[in-house]
Amino acid sequence: MIIDFREFETFPAKKVLVGGPEKISLDYQGVHSATQVEVDLSIQKSGEEFFCQGQVAARVAVECARCLKLFEADVNGTLDFIVCSIEYHEANAREAVDAEDYVHFADQAMRANIVEVVRQAVLLEIDMMPLCSDDCRGLCVRCGRNLNEGDCGCSGDEIDERWAALKDFMPPRQQTDNK
Repeated sequence: MIIDFREFETFPAKKVLVGGPEKISLDYQGVHSATQVEVDLSIQKSGEEFFCQGQVAARVAVECARCLKLFEADVNGTLDFIVCSIEYHEANAREAVDAEDYVHFADQAMRANIVEVVRQAVLLEIDMMPLCSDDCRGLCVRCGRNLNEGDCGCSGDEIDERWAALKDFMPPRQQTDNK
C-alpha cells in the first residue's frame, strides 16, 4: 500500500486504498490472513509533513481461542501517522519522545509505503481471545474433540486427584428427573 503524495494538488485531501493478502501480511500467531483491507485516509499538509488520519476496515481469518477452528472476522480501527522525509524528521526531531508514528518517504519521489502502519492498526483491533461464536464449546480437555461437532463421550465425573479435596466444599449435585 503505497501513497504517492505528488498526486494531491490541494489539502485536505482524501485517499482510499484497498488491498488483500498479496498487499498485507499480518504474520501474527492465531491470525492467518487478511482477505480484504480498506484504508480511508484524510491527509493534511503542514510544511514538509503530511498528517494522515483515517479508518481501516479488514476481513481477517483468525483461529478461535476455544476450538482452534479458523473463521473470518471483520475488524475496524483508526490510523494516525505522519509522513515526511527521513532527513526532515532527523533535522527537526525534538528531544521529547513523540507519540506519533512516522512513515518516511521511500525515495525522492514522495511515495510512502504504509503497510506496516496498516498492519499494526488491524492487529490492534483483533480480539485477544477471538471466538467463532459466543456459545463455542471448545475442545474436550481429555480427548481433544471439538465439542461444537457433538459430544465426545468422555465422562465428566473424573476428578484430577490434585483437586479432589475441593469436592468436599461443594454440596453434592441433586439429581432431577424430568419425567
